[in-house]
Amino acid sequence: MPGFDAIIGQERPVRILKALLHSGKVPHALLFTGITGIGKTTLAMTLAKALNCRQFEATDAAAPCDDCPNCRRIAGGHHPDVLRVEAHGGYLRIAQIRALGETLSMRPYAAAYRVVVVRDAQRMTAPAGNALLKMLEEPPRHTIIVLTAPQPSDLLPTIVSRCQHLRCRPLTHEALEQWLLSERGLSAADAIVTAAVAGGSLARAMEMAAPESAGQWRLWRDRIAGELAGAVQKRPLDRVLAFAALLAAERRQLEALLELAQSWLRDLAVVPHRPDLVIHRDAVDRLRDDARQMTMEWVLAAMEGLQALQRSLSGQASVRLALENWALSLARPRPGNAVRGGDVT
Repeated sequence: MPGFDAIIGQERPVRILKALLHSGKVPHALLFTGITGIGKTTLAMTLAKALNCRQFEATDAAAPCDDCPNCRRIAGGHHPDVLRVEAHGGYLRIAQIRALGETLSMRPYAAAYRVVVVRDAQRMTAPAGNALLKMLEEPPRHTIIVLTAPQPSDLLPTIVSRCQHLRCRPLTHEALEQWLLSERGLSAADAIVTAAVAGGSLARAMEMAAPESAGQWRLWRDRIAGELAGAVQKRPLDRVLAFAALLAAERRQLEALLELAQSWLRDLAVVPHRPDLVIHRDAVDRLRDDARQMTMEWVLAAMEGLQALQRSLSGQASVRLALENWALSLARPRPGNAVRGGDVT
C-alpha cells in the first residue's frame, strides 16, 4: 500500500491532508500531536512525498507513487530539500534553528516544496522556540514546516497559533491486535498482551513483536500478576524488594512493564462488573480468582500508586528507590470490601 494508505489508525489526519493537497492550499506550518510511535513523522514524510512526487496527480487517492526518484530519495532520507531537525543531548538548541534559517533562506535545490520536519518540538529551548517563531511569522516561499509534539500545551502558544493542528490518536487495542495477527503472525494470546502493553503505539508494538521479544510479554504479565497477588497475601519483605529489583534491572523496557502492570490492575477492577471489557481476555479466569482475594480499595490504591510512580520516574527520580517504595506500598493493609469477582457470572 503506497503513501497515506499505509498509515494505520490515523484516518482523520489523513483525510484532512488529502483535502489540503486536493485544494492546493497546504499551510506553511503544521503541528502533528500525539503519543510516541503512532505515525506523526510518517505522516510528515508522506506529505513531503505527495508535494514532490513526479507522478502525483490530485485524484481521489491523493497518494504519492513511492517509486519515482523524489519519492525514493525522500524515503531513503537522501533528498536535499526534505530536512529533519532533531534534539541533540535532549534539547533542540538555538544553533540548530539558526542553521535551519540559513538553509531556508536559499531556494530549494530540486523540489517543488522544501519540507522541514522538526521532531519532538517540545524539546526546544526558549531561545530556539523564539527563533522558530520568527521563521513561522515570515515563512520562506515554497517551504512547509511540520512540527511534532505530544500535545499543543508543550509548545509556546504563539507557535501553536501559527500552525494548523492535526491531532493523531493512539491506535485502538483492536487495531493493534489485528495488525499483530496479520502482519507479525503472533498467536492470539501474544497479540492480546502485546496490544495491551503497547498503549496505542504502533512503534512499541513493532518492537515488542520482534522475534527476540515475541512471547516474552505473557511471561512478564504472569510474573507481575503473581507478584501483585502475593503482595495481598503478605509475602516476606525480601520477596517484595526482590520484585522491585527485578523491575529496576529492566531499564530499557521498564515503561512498558509498568504499563503492563497498570493494564492488569485495571482489569482486576473491571472483571467483577464487566468481564467482557477486560483487556487480557485470555486470562479472565485468573483475573476473577485474583480479584476474589483483593479489596477494591487495594486495587484502586495500587493503580494510583503506580500512576504516581510513573510520574516520578519521568521526573528523573531514583528508579530503584521509587520502585521499592511502590512495591512496599502494595503490601500495606487497606480496609474495605472484597472485589468479589466470584459473584459475577
